[in-house]
Amino acid sequence: MSWDFMKYKRVLNKIKEDGSLNGTPIKTKEDIYDLIASTIFVNRDTAKGCTRPTSTGPKAQDTVRDLENMLGLPRHSLSIEIEK
Repeated sequence: MSWDFMKYKRVLNKIKEDGSLNGTPIKTKEDIYDLIASTIFVNRDTAKGCTRPTSTGPKAQDTVRDLENMLGLPRHSLSIEIEK
């Protein structure tokens, strides 16, 4: 499986549009990156960098799992199948 930066961006855009994440008010994407960083213990720039087309996502699968859990997503929601 591979990181799907577009799914991640769509989820973050929806959170910004909704104005909250897990009961925390969200006004900007920077608020989202800060909340992700403090909740799953990653660098804020890592949370932001995962939105780039060249991103391979978080290195550790545990971090991906924690991120999906924090965002209220089912397991493997931020991954895409790569055909071999």
